[in-house]
Amino acid sequence: MLNRILAFFFAATLWSGTAAASVVFDQPAGLDSHASYISSPRDFFGSPPGYRAADNFNLAGGATITDVHWWGMWIFSNVLFNPSFTFTFYSDNNGSPGAAILSTTGTLTITTVSVPSSGGLDTLLLFYSSDLDSPFAASAGSTYWLSIFDNSFKGWLWASAASSGDGGFQQANGSTSWDFSTRDLAFQLTSSVPEPGTLALLGFGLAGLAASRRRKQ
Repeated sequence: MLNRILAFFFAATLWSGTAAASVVFDQPAGLDSHASYISSPRDFFGSPPGYRAADNFNLAGGATITDVHWWGMWIFSNVLFNPSFTFTFYSDNNGSPGAAILSTTGTLTITTVSVPSSGGLDTLLLFYSSDLDSPFAASAGSTYWLSIFDNSFKGWLWASAASSGDGGFQQANGSTSWDFSTRDLAFQLTSSVPEPGTLALLGFGLAGLAASRRRKQ
Protein backbone atom coordinates (compact mmCIF):
# COMPACT_ATOMS: atom_id res chain seq x y z
CA MET A 1 0.00 0.00 0.00
CA LEU A 2 2.75 2.45 0.96
CA ASN A 3 4.64 1.79 -2.25
CA ARG A 4 1.49 2.42 -4.31
CA ILE A 5 0.83 5.74 -2.51
CA LEU A 6 4.38 6.96 -3.03
CA ALA A 7 4.41 5.91 -6.69
CA PHE A 8 1.10 7.69 -7.34
CA PHE A 9 2.26 10.85 -5.60
CA PHE A 10 5.54 10.94 -7.54
CA ALA A 11 3.85 10.42 -10.91
CA ALA A 12 1.13 13.00 -10.22
CA THR A 13 3.69 15.56 -9.08
CA LEU A 14 5.61 15.20 -12.33
CA TRP A 15 2.39 15.61 -14.28
CA SER A 16 1.10 18.68 -12.43
CA GLY A 17 4.36 20.67 -12.05
CA THR A 18 6.13 21.28 -8.78
CA ALA A 19 6.49 25.03 -8.37
CA ALA A 20 5.20 28.48 -9.26
CA ALA A 21 7.21 31.70 -9.04
CA SER A 22 6.15 34.34 -6.53
CA VAL A 23 7.67 37.84 -6.31
CA VAL A 24 8.89 38.39 -2.74
CA PHE A 25 10.78 41.68 -3.27
CA ASP A 26 10.14 44.31 -5.93
CA GLN A 27 12.26 47.43 -6.49
CA PRO A 28 11.90 48.14 -10.24
CA ALA A 29 13.68 50.61 -12.48
CA GLY A 30 12.06 53.89 -13.46
CA LEU A 31 12.28 57.68 -13.60
CA ASP A 32 15.98 58.44 -13.14
CA SER A 33 17.31 54.98 -13.98
CA HIS A 34 20.01 56.62 -16.07
CA ALA A 35 21.68 57.15 -12.68
CA SER A 36 23.49 53.80 -12.73
CA TYR A 37 26.41 52.39 -10.78
CA ILE A 38 29.42 50.34 -11.84
CA SER A 39 29.55 46.75 -10.68
CA SER A 40 32.31 45.23 -12.81
CA PRO A 41 36.12 45.06 -13.13
CA ARG A 42 36.16 48.33 -15.13
CA ASP A 43 35.58 51.93 -14.07
CA PHE A 44 33.98 54.70 -16.17
CA PHE A 45 37.27 55.10 -18.06
CA GLY A 46 37.42 51.42 -18.97
CA SER A 47 40.26 50.69 -16.55
CA PRO A 48 40.61 48.32 -13.57
CA PRO A 49 40.00 47.75 -10.75
CA GLY A 50 36.35 48.87 -11.07
CA TYR A 51 33.70 48.69 -8.35
CA ARG A 52 31.17 46.35 -6.77
CA ALA A 53 27.65 47.56 -5.96
CA ALA A 54 25.16 46.14 -3.45
CA ASP A 55 21.69 46.98 -2.14
CA ASN A 56 19.65 45.67 0.77
CA PHE A 57 16.32 43.88 1.08
CA ASN A 58 14.07 42.66 3.88
CA LEU A 59 11.28 40.10 3.51
CA ALA A 60 8.15 40.13 5.68
CA GLY A 61 7.99 36.34 5.43
CA GLY A 62 10.76 33.78 5.08
CA ALA A 63 11.41 32.57 1.53
CA THR A 64 13.92 30.65 -0.54
CA ILE A 65 15.06 32.97 -3.31
CA THR A 66 15.46 31.04 -6.54
CA ASP A 67 15.46 33.82 -9.16
CA VAL A 68 16.89 37.34 -9.49
CA HIS A 69 15.69 39.95 -12.01
CA TRP A 70 17.43 43.29 -12.47
CA TRP A 71 18.03 46.27 -14.78
CA GLY A 72 21.26 47.75 -16.11
CA MET A 73 23.48 48.55 -19.08
CA TRP A 74 27.07 48.44 -20.26
CA ILE A 75 29.12 51.63 -20.11
CA PHE A 76 30.01 51.99 -23.76
CA SER A 77 27.14 50.21 -25.51
CA ASN A 78 23.97 48.18 -25.03
CA VAL A 79 25.29 45.61 -27.48
CA LEU A 80 24.69 42.16 -26.02
CA PHE A 81 28.09 41.15 -24.72
CA ASN A 82 28.70 37.79 -23.08
CA PRO A 83 28.34 38.69 -19.38
CA SER A 84 29.32 36.52 -16.44
CA PHE A 85 27.26 37.57 -13.43
CA THR A 86 27.88 36.52 -9.84
CA PHE A 87 25.26 37.01 -7.10
CA THR A 88 26.56 37.44 -3.57
CA PHE A 89 24.27 37.64 -0.53
CA TYR A 90 25.58 39.36 2.60
CA SER A 91 24.39 39.75 6.15
CA ASP A 92 23.73 43.26 7.46
CA ASN A 93 26.42 45.10 9.39
CA ASN A 94 24.86 48.21 10.94
CA GLY A 95 23.35 49.41 7.68
CA SER A 96 25.98 48.19 5.22
CA PRO A 97 26.97 44.78 3.78
CA GLY A 98 28.54 42.45 6.34
CA ALA A 99 29.81 38.91 5.96
CA ALA A 100 29.21 37.08 2.69
CA ILE A 101 26.66 34.28 3.17
CA LEU A 102 26.33 32.85 -0.34
CA SER A 103 27.94 33.51 -3.71
CA THR A 104 26.44 31.82 -6.77
CA THR A 105 25.98 32.04 -10.51
CA GLY A 106 22.94 31.13 -12.60
CA THR A 107 21.36 30.88 -16.02
CA LEU A 108 20.74 34.18 -17.80
CA THR A 109 18.26 35.79 -20.18
CA ILE A 110 18.48 39.40 -21.42
CA THR A 111 15.88 41.63 -23.08
CA THR A 112 15.85 45.34 -23.97
CA VAL A 113 13.16 47.38 -22.21
CA SER A 114 12.08 51.02 -22.08
CA VAL A 115 11.47 52.69 -18.71
CA PRO A 116 10.01 56.17 -18.05
CA SER A 117 12.39 59.04 -17.40
CA SER A 118 11.70 62.15 -15.35
CA GLY A 119 12.91 64.21 -18.32
CA GLY A 120 10.06 62.96 -20.50
CA LEU A 121 12.20 60.68 -22.67
CA ASP A 122 12.20 56.96 -21.96
CA THR A 123 15.48 55.28 -21.05
CA LEU A 124 16.52 52.10 -22.83
CA LEU A 125 17.81 49.52 -20.38
CA LEU A 126 18.60 45.83 -20.40
CA PHE A 127 16.41 43.61 -18.24
CA TYR A 128 18.15 40.50 -16.90
CA SER A 129 16.71 37.34 -15.35
CA SER A 130 18.64 34.53 -13.72
CA ASP A 131 17.70 31.21 -12.11
CA LEU A 132 20.20 30.85 -9.30
CA ASP A 133 22.39 27.75 -9.29
CA SER A 134 22.25 27.83 -5.48
CA PRO A 135 19.02 29.27 -3.97
CA PHE A 136 19.26 31.61 -0.99
CA ALA A 137 17.16 30.98 2.14
CA ALA A 138 16.11 34.35 3.62
CA SER A 139 14.63 34.56 7.11
CA ALA A 140 11.59 36.72 7.81
CA GLY A 141 12.37 40.23 9.07
CA SER A 142 16.14 39.97 8.51
CA THR A 143 18.04 42.51 6.42
CA TYR A 144 20.31 41.14 3.72
CA TRP A 145 22.42 42.71 0.98
CA LEU A 146 22.70 41.56 -2.62
CA SER A 147 25.64 42.28 -4.92
CA ILE A 148 25.24 41.67 -8.66
CA PHE A 149 28.66 41.74 -10.31
CA ASP A 150 29.64 41.20 -13.96
CA ASN A 151 33.02 39.43 -14.10
CA SER A 152 33.41 39.68 -17.88
CA PHE A 153 35.40 42.93 -17.91
CA LYS A 154 32.86 44.74 -20.11
CA GLY A 155 32.13 47.68 -17.81
CA TRP A 156 28.60 46.97 -16.53
CA LEU A 157 26.27 49.46 -14.78
CA TRP A 158 23.46 48.54 -12.36
CA ALA A 159 20.48 50.86 -12.91
CA SER A 160 18.96 52.82 -10.05
CA ALA A 161 15.43 52.08 -8.88
CA ALA A 162 12.30 54.19 -9.14
CA SER A 163 12.05 54.24 -5.34
CA SER A 164 14.04 56.59 -3.14
CA GLY A 165 14.66 54.55 -0.02
CA ASP A 166 17.77 54.04 2.09
CA GLY A 167 20.10 53.49 -0.88
CA GLY A 168 22.94 51.07 -1.52
CA PHE A 169 26.74 51.00 -1.52
CA GLN A 170 29.77 50.56 -3.75
CA GLN A 171 33.26 49.40 -2.89
CA ALA A 172 36.42 49.51 -4.98
CA ASN A 173 37.36 46.02 -6.12
CA GLY A 174 39.91 44.59 -3.72
CA SER A 175 38.71 46.79 -0.84
CA THR A 176 37.07 45.37 2.28
CA SER A 177 35.01 48.49 3.06
CA TRP A 178 31.90 49.87 1.38
CA ASP A 179 32.92 53.50 1.01
CA PHE A 180 30.56 54.96 -1.57
CA SER A 181 26.81 55.42 -1.17
CA THR A 182 24.42 54.94 -4.09
CA ARG A 183 20.75 55.33 -4.79
CA ASP A 184 18.50 52.31 -4.47
CA LEU A 185 19.30 49.75 -7.17
CA ALA A 186 16.71 48.14 -9.44
CA PHE A 187 16.03 44.45 -8.81
CA GLN A 188 13.36 41.89 -8.04
CA LEU A 189 13.55 38.62 -6.12
CA THR A 190 11.27 35.65 -6.70
CA SER A 191 10.73 32.42 -4.83
CA SER A 192 9.46 29.13 -6.20
CA VAL A 193 6.59 27.80 -4.08
CA PRO A 194 4.65 24.51 -4.45
CA GLU A 195 1.59 24.74 -6.67
CA PRO A 196 -1.80 24.08 -4.98
CA GLY A 197 -2.19 20.80 -6.86
CA THR A 198 1.15 19.58 -5.60
CA LEU A 199 0.27 20.52 -2.01
CA ALA A 200 -3.02 18.64 -2.29
CA LEU A 201 -1.20 15.56 -3.59
CA LEU A 202 1.25 15.77 -0.71
CA GLY A 203 -1.63 15.90 1.75
CA PHE A 204 -3.28 12.91 0.07
CA GLY A 205 -0.07 10.92 0.24
CA LEU A 206 0.51 11.71 3.92
CA ALA A 207 -3.10 10.84 4.79
CA GLY A 208 -2.77 7.52 2.97
CA LEU A 209 0.47 6.78 4.77
CA ALA A 210 -1.17 7.46 8.15
CA ALA A 211 -4.13 5.22 7.29
CA SER A 212 -1.79 2.42 6.24
CA ARG A 213 0.07 2.63 9.52
CA ARG A 214 -3.16 2.52 11.55
CA ARG A 215 -4.27 -0.66 9.77
CA LYS A 216 -0.92 -2.31 10.49
CA GLN A 217 -1.32 -1.54 14.18
